[in-house]
Amino acid sequence: MLKYKQNITRKIVEEQYLMNYHQLSQEIFNLIENNFSQADRNTFLSQLDTYEIICVKKDTAYEQQLPKNLSINKLPQANEAVNYIIIGKNYNPFLKKTALEFHGSNNVFFAANQSKIGVGDIRFYDSEGMVILNENSRHKNWLTVWMHSPRSCVYWGKDSTSSGVTCVTNDSKGIFVGDDCMVAANTWIRCSDMHDIFDLDSHEVINNAADVLIESHVWIAQQSLILKGAKIKSGSIIGARSLVTGEIPRFSLATGSPAKVIKQNVSWHRTKEESERKNELERLNKLLPIQCF
Repeated sequence: MLKYKQNITRKIVEEQYLMNYHQLSQEIFNLIENNFSQADRNTFLSQLDTYEIICVKKDTAYEQQLPKNLSINKLPQANEAVNYIIIGKNYNPFLKKTALEFHGSNNVFFAANQSKIGVGDIRFYDSEGMVILNENSRHKNWLTVWMHSPRSCVYWGKDSTSSGVTCVTNDSKGIFVGDDCMVAANTWIRCSDMHDIFDLDSHEVINNAADVLIESHVWIAQQSLILKGAKIKSGSIIGARSLVTGEIPRFSLATGSPAKVIKQNVSWHRTKEESERKNELERLNKLLPIQCF
């Protein structure tokens, strides 16, 4: 792991933009270390030598380094503010446009090898936020990410897909989506209500923000709402127009508002081929180490 950290740091030094990048890279490694399986960490780390690191700073010529169809709509006015775009050299966007906004400093947008975005709207409204799209993470149509507080994170795992999803973070909490998930159109995932609800006697806030954890191989159907504190465990299915606020057990089908489990010992597959369903449980058990979250 130290080898990869040194390689990234060396590239930044060559660009004369060392600043707080070492701290930010450490945050990325801590995120992977604390939340994901050993196999996932190894995949993530093995890619780092094939990344291009772009330091985005006012009055510098960063535009010529940007990949096709990736643009920056806003930068902070402070001359000392610097943000980072880390792009896998095999990054392959759809033939549409992804726009970034940086309102603070020391934010990281990380698109791994073979990750894809259609029309994207990624906004960092504060500082030290991270958006990480792991290997072969594919986002067709709109991917919207609005990060309203410092030190928030949105992570999409390897081979996960979405089609018109909005992720909203606040209060330094995060949204973590595991490997091989499928999230359908018009779904919102948010880790905060954005406004406080408080007890009139104690004045204490009773709707505190909380991380959203979606484990590997989860299918979330169209127009669902995944709210703060939700934990959807591996292999599960969330029915269309469901509202999830708590924990959904692994290999469960849940639906409704609020979502309730209506069937257990089930899972899903992206294709409708019968041959793909054979040995599915064995395949999923290899994919889904329960201890990884």
